[in-house]
Amino acid sequence: VTPEITKWINQLIWQDLSPEQTVGYLKREMGISLHHETIYRLIYKDKINGGDLWQHLRIAKKPYRKRYGSYERRGKIKNRVSIDKRPKIVDKKQRIGDWEGDTIVGRDHKSA
Repeated sequence: VTPEITKWINQLIWQDLSPEQTVGYLKREMGISLHHETIYRLIYKDKINGGDLWQHLRIAKKPYRKRYGSYERRGKIKNRVSIDKRPKIVDKKQRIGDWEGDTIVGRDHKSA
């Protein structure tokens, strides 16, 4: 995006046009084709640099977060024993504690 186009975008956002409306205006009036996410990126870059262009957005949008590479937040079970290493007597299910229990993790890591 050239500095001249950025100047136009800034003026249109300052007039409280949404990035989607700004894209439509630029395409209709100037023949410039942009995606509205490009304008959002410019706005958030301006915010990081101390600008206040983001305050002219109608609804504050969170910038997208990359989903790959996320880590498991629940943690690991300490002293966990593999099902293969449990005693064979457990398979007979003759004792009270030998029966399986299904632990379902629901919303907010609570039981379902």
